[in-house]
Amino acid sequence: MQSDASLLPCRYCGKTYSTKRGGLTKHERSCIEQQRRRQERQQEVDEVFHRIARNHEILSESRRRNGVAGAIPRLFGVDEMDGLEGEEIGEDEIMEDGQMEIETESPIFGPFLPNSYIRKHHHPRTGLPDFILPLDGTGSDDIAPLSPVDRPCTPISGQQPSLDPWSPYLSLADFLFASRMIKTCASDNDIDFILKNLNNGTFCKQGSSKISFQNAAQLRKVTDQAVKLYPAFKEISINVDYVDAEGQKSEESYLMWVKDGMAMTRELVKEPGLVNKWIWYAEKQSMVIDGHNQGEFITHPMSGRDAWDAEGQLDPGTEQVQFPYMVYSDKSNAARFSNVAIWPLCIRPANLPADITNQNSSFAGNNCIALFPKIEPPDGDKNNPNWPRFARLIFHKALDAVLTPFKEASKDGEAIIGADGIKRILVIRFPIIQADLEEQQVSIYSWMATPADSHRYLYALTRGNNASFPSPRCYVANANQSDLLSPCMLRTQEESKQFFAKAYEYHQLGLPGESEKLLQQKGLYPIANAWWLVSRSDVHHALSFDVLHTIWLGIWGKHLWPLIIDSLSPPQQRELLQSILGAPSFTGMLRIQSAIKTEFSDGKHFFSLLQQILPYIHRFFTPRQYPILRLIRLLLEIALHAQFRMQFLSRIAQGERLVREFGIVLKEIEEQKFFPGKSFSFPKMHQLSHLFVDILRKGTADYLGTITGENFHQGLILAYHASNKKDSLRQIARQEDRSLLCSRIQWQINMSMGINDDDMRYDGENGEESLGEFEATARSSTTTGNHSISVNEELEEDSEEQLADDVAINNQGISLQDAWGRRKMKGRRAQQKNDAHLVQLQYAFAEVILVGIQQRAYGITSLQIQKDRGFYPEALGLEVFINFHNKLITAVDRIYASMHLGAERQPDLPILESLPIYPYTRFDYQYTSRDTYLPLKSSLRATPSFHRRSRFDTAFVNTPEGIRPARLHLIFETFRHGLVWQMALVTYFTRYQSSSMDKAIGMHRYQEQKDGEIIMLASLERSCYMAPSPGHPSHFYLNDAVAGDVDLFLRVGDIPFD
Repeated sequence: MQSDASLLPCRYCGKTYSTKRGGLTKHERSCIEQQRRRQERQQEVDEVFHRIARNHEILSESRRRNGVAGAIPRLFGVDEMDGLEGEEIGEDEIMEDGQMEIETESPIFGPFLPNSYIRKHHHPRTGLPDFILPLDGTGSDDIAPLSPVDRPCTPISGQQPSLDPWSPYLSLADFLFASRMIKTCASDNDIDFILKNLNNGTFCKQGSSKISFQNAAQLRKVTDQAVKLYPAFKEISINVDYVDAEGQKSEESYLMWVKDGMAMTRELVKEPGLVNKWIWYAEKQSMVIDGHNQGEFITHPMSGRDAWDAEGQLDPGTEQVQFPYMVYSDKSNAARFSNVAIWPLCIRPANLPADITNQNSSFAGNNCIALFPKIEPPDGDKNNPNWPRFARLIFHKALDAVLTPFKEASKDGEAIIGADGIKRILVIRFPIIQADLEEQQVSIYSWMATPADSHRYLYALTRGNNASFPSPRCYVANANQSDLLSPCMLRTQEESKQFFAKAYEYHQLGLPGESEKLLQQKGLYPIANAWWLVSRSDVHHALSFDVLHTIWLGIWGKHLWPLIIDSLSPPQQRELLQSILGAPSFTGMLRIQSAIKTEFSDGKHFFSLLQQILPYIHRFFTPRQYPILRLIRLLLEIALHAQFRMQFLSRIAQGERLVREFGIVLKEIEEQKFFPGKSFSFPKMHQLSHLFVDILRKGTADYLGTITGENFHQGLILAYHASNKKDSLRQIARQEDRSLLCSRIQWQINMSMGINDDDMRYDGENGEESLGEFEATARSSTTTGNHSISVNEELEEDSEEQLADDVAINNQGISLQDAWGRRKMKGRRAQQKNDAHLVQLQYAFAEVILVGIQQRAYGITSLQIQKDRGFYPEALGLEVFINFHNKLITAVDRIYASMHLGAERQPDLPILESLPIYPYTRFDYQYTSRDTYLPLKSSLRATPSFHRRSRFDTAFVNTPEGIRPARLHLIFETFRHGLVWQMALVTYFTRYQSSSMDKAIGMHRYQEQKDGEIIMLASLERSCYMAPSPGHPSHFYLNDAVAGDVDLFLRVGDIPFD
C-alpha cells in the first residue's frame, strides 16, 4: 500500500497520483496536452453550432418556399425536439433553487456527454435543438456530420463591397491618416501642417510618403462624400406650444439631430462580418463541470427571462426573430464648471457579443442616434410653474422623432434578407434603458417637480422624489423606500396608459381637479409618453439597474461615506488617510489619494474606496456600532455580486439574500439612530431591490449599467472643444458621422485581413503583440507551460492607473460567447535577452516555463545570501533569509528525490555546495477564473522598488494542508542535479480565530510568520491581498474585494469563519 507522502493531487484535474516512477509528472503532462487540444477545438465547436442553426433556418425556409408541410427532418440522427418540451421554470422557483434541470442526453452527442460542457437550450417555438459546447474535448469526435442543404439563391441587397476595403480612400495609408485625424478632432490647420511637411521632404524623403492627400479640404471632401452613403444625422425642428409666467401663449422651437434607426438596423443585418456574431434566438444556458451540475446561468440579454418570454410571444411558424436594442441617454456638461450641455441618445444591439456592442462609436457598437436640444426656459421665465411640464413635453416630442422609425417594425416586424442570404422578420424591442435614476423617472412622470428639477425623471414621466410613489418602476410608497424586505407591485406601461386616458377623459369633461388628482395619486404627468409608440416594449420594465450611479456614486458615495467620514474626528480622519495611502499595491487596484475630500471623485474612486476601507476603519468603531461595518460589508458584497459575468441562478439567489440582509441591518441602524436626522428612504436605496431581478430578466450588469454610455461622452466633449462653440450640435453630429465611417472601414479591413476586431483593438491600445506571436514565442522555448518570469518591469509594465483602466475595460468589454469558442489568452511578449547557459538546460518541471525571459547574471550565490541575510542592497540583515542556503538545498533535494528519476536515489552533490542564484522581480502566471471558467493572466512581484514603492506581493500557495497565503521575498532560478529549479522564498500567514469584529467586516485576520520557507513556483495558485492592520505590524486582513477582483472574492469565500 502506498504511503500518503508518495501521493499528490494533479494541479490541473485534482486527481491523486503516485510520485513514484514519474506517475504524477506523466499525468500532468497529459493534462497539459488535453488542455491544448481542448483550446484548439473550442472555435471549431462554436462554428459547428452556427452552421447547425443556419442549416436549420435554411431548410425551414426552403420547405416553406416549396409548400412542404410537416415537421423538419432530423439533422443529427435524433429528433431535434427531444427534451425541449420540459416545464417552464417559474421565477420564484429559480430564486429559491438556483438550478435548472440538466438533460442527460444530447441531440449531438447522444447519451455520451462530455465531462464538462455548456448546454444551450432554445425556446420550443424556434424548433432548434439543444446544443452542447464541450469544455474538455470529451466526445467531440462524436459530432454527427451535417446534412447537405443547398443555400437559397437570394441576392443580397445593399451596397456591394469595393475591391479595396479602405475605399473610398485610395490607399490604406490614406485611410489610417484620415482616421487618426478625424478621431482626434484635428483642426484643418494641424492637418495642413502635417501634410505640407510630409510632401515637401521635411518629415520624410520627398516623394516617399504613401499619403496622397494634399490638404485638409481634400481629406474632408472624400470623407463627407462617403458619409452620404450611410445613415447620417439630419436636423429637425421640435415645435411646442408654451405658456409663460404671465399667461401669454407662444410657440417655442428647438433644433435636434436624429438618425434613422431602422436604416442603421438594415445595414447591420446585411454586414457579412457579423453573420456568425448574431444571437437570433433566446436561450437558456447551463453548465456541467467534471460531471457536477453548476446549474443555469445568465451572461447576455438573450439568455435572460425577458428574451425567453418575448420569444414565446412571436408568431409561431413564421420567420420572426426579435432584435433587441439597448438605449442610453444622459446629459453632461461640455466642460467642468460649464453650462453648455451635450445630450446624446445612444443605441446598441443587445444580441451581439459584448466585445462588439459595448464599444463606443464603433461599427455595430454603442452609437449616437440623436442629439437632444438644450432644454432651458426662455429668458426671465425660470420660475414659471408651467416650465416642468413644458420641458418634459419637449423631451418626449424629441424622443418621438427618434422612435417613430421603429414603430411598425416593433409591431409586425420588418422582413430583411441578411448577409447570410436568410430572410428574417426583425421585430424590434427595447428591453434595456440605461439611465441615471433622475432621467428614468422623467421618462415616466413628474408633476410636482420644481423648475430646478425640470430635467429629472424623463423616461418614465413620473413625478420625482417628492411624489407619493417616486419609483419609475414600482409602486413603493415614498416613506417605505428603505424597506428592502417587502415586495412592491410593479408598474406596467398598459396601466399607465389607462390612467392617462382616464385623466384625459376627466379633463375633457371639464373636471381638471379630478384629472390632476388621479395622476398625482399614481405619480404620473399629463403627457403622452413617447415610448408608447413602440410595441412589445414596456418603458417601466426596460429601465434597468445602474451600479455606477446607484451603488458607487449614490448609496455609498453620496450617502453612507459622507456620514461615516463626518462621524470621525479630524485626527481619526488623518490617521485613516495615512493608512489608505500606505496600503500595499495590487494589480488593478486604484490607489486612493483623497478619502476625505471627494467633491470631484468619480464612480471608480468611490468603488475603490469601498473595496479598501474596511481593514483600516474598523478600529474607530465600538462593538455597539458594528452594524455600520456590517452594512458597509454587505453593500460591498452586493456590488461584487453585480460584477459577475456568469450569473448562475445560485449566485442570483445569493445576491437576493444579501439585499435582504442589507435591508435588515439598515432597519436596525435606523431604529438605533446611529445617524440622527438621516433618512435612508430615498429612491436609489429602493433600487437595490430590483438589481438581481434585472440580472435574471435582462442579462449581466455590464449590459445594464451606464458605464459604457458615460465613456461615450468623452468623444462628444472632444468634438465640442474642436467646434466653433456657436453651431456646436451640427458640428458634433458631423464629427460622429465621420468617426462612424472610419469605424465601418476599419471593420471591413479587419474582416478582409482575417483580423479579429477585438484582437486589433486591445493590442493597438495596450501595445501588445498578437496572440499568434505570443504562441510562437512560447513554442520556440525549450519547455511548455503557463508561467513566465521577468526582470525589467520598468520597460514592460504599465502604470498602476493604466492597469486599473485595463481591468475595467476587460470587465466590461470581452464577450464570454466568443471567449468560450476561442479559449484564447492574450499575453504580453517580454523581450528576450541572452540566457543561453540556462535556456539550453532541462527544467525540473516542464509545466513552469520562461516565455521571453529576461535575465541578468548577478554573480551571487546561495551562501552569500545566507551570509548577508538578504539579496537586495536596500534590504539586508532580514530574519527571513536565515539559513537560506540550507533550506534551499533541503527543498531541492527533497523534491528531486520524489521525481521520476527515482525515489530512492540520494543527492550526489555536497550540502555545502553554493548554488548560483538568478533572481527575478516579476512572475507572470495564468489561472482559471472562478467567475467565467476562462484563463486569466496576472503578475506577482518581489522587488524593493516598483513605481517608487517596495513591492513584495502575497499569493495563495498550494500546500499539503490546503491553500495558504504567503508573501514573496525572492523569486529566483538556481541549478542543481543538472536541472534548473524555479523557486521562491516566502513567509506564510497563519489565520487567527475569527472575532465578532472580523465577522462584521467579513474578512479573515492573519499573522505573518517570521521564518522563511523555500517553495516551487509551480505551487503558486494566484495573487491575494493582505491588508495590514494598523497598530499591529504582524497582523493582516485577507481583503477579498480589492480591485473588484471577483475571482479572488469567490476563492476566499470558500474559507469559512470559525
